[in-house]
Amino acid sequence: MRITTTAQVWLVISAMNAIGCAIVAPTVMVFYPRAEWPFELTLGLGLTCSIATPFTYLMTRQLQKNTLLSDKLQRLVDSDRLTDIRTRRYFFDRMQSASEDYGVCLMIDIDHFKTVNDTYGHLAGDRVIQDVASRIKATLRDADIIARFGGEEFVVFLSRVDPATGFSISERIRNTIAERPISFNDIPIDVSVSVGGSPMMVGSEIERVIQDADAALYRAKAKGRNCTIFSSDPFNDDQPLDYEGHRASRIVAIA
Repeated sequence: MRITTTAQVWLVISAMNAIGCAIVAPTVMVFYPRAEWPFELTLGLGLTCSIATPFTYLMTRQLQKNTLLSDKLQRLVDSDRLTDIRTRRYFFDRMQSASEDYGVCLMIDIDHFKTVNDTYGHLAGDRVIQDVASRIKATLRDADIIARFGGEEFVVFLSRVDPATGFSISERIRNTIAERPISFNDIPIDVSVSVGGSPMMVGSEIERVIQDADAALYRAKAKGRNCTIFSSDPFNDDQPLDYEGHRASRIVAIA
């Protein structure tokens, strides 16, 4: 039984009291004369509630603590320790359990990340990863999923959006990261990301969708980085084309 709120605790207490009273009342009516019912019912029901309430309260409170602790431990397992976003394993588990969902999958990679580590140190690299993850997450909705895919790479699933809207959101993410340096020990570090996107239809295999998005990401890297490329034209699926960042103005109004 999952009990997470105080309201649920008192709901269980009320239910247990109701069950106890439903047992005691007929029993009194069967075994005692009608003349004694008022006294015996008052006594029996009072004892039932006075015993059941504290016992049920303690039991449900413990269940609530166990449930909240379990949820906390599960979140720790499912969260990346550096960024506090979801893990790669969680992402795949979540997507495989949502076979009826559709949308757009994004692969996002921090440009020239090795240079950041070599120039400013690995602690600065960690700060960059944390800040990029935070900026991406702030751009998304609750229904979307962001996970650290590995190293300086992230995967995002934009739930129930069309490719054109997904492209617009990916451009918003890219611009949000590029427009403001990341500060480490009062040193501004200019950071940009490359984005590869792929539509996901109902019933699509997530592995294949990520593979397509990853291929688009490599094309974005090859074209000079700091741009968004989709595996197919976001505006016309019959014409697979590459869309670089400077063309995002065509769809800003969609998102």
